[in-house]
Amino acid sequence: MTQYELVIVGSGPTSRSVAMQARKLKRRVSVVESSARVEGISVHSGIIPSNELTAVKN
Repeated sequence: MTQYELVIVGSGPTSRSVAMQARKLKRRVSVVESSARVEGISVHSGIIPSNELTAVKN
């Protein structure tokens, strides 16, 4: 059985960002997504999450 240090549920922009940061820290990461579309609903519906705008602003 594969063991992970971090399991992320959902593959939206925030989840993707957290997963990438964890990998930079050499953590074993698994992202679990129930949808056939990766990256979450907001990416495919045209919604821009406010946390993504904050990251761009800074």
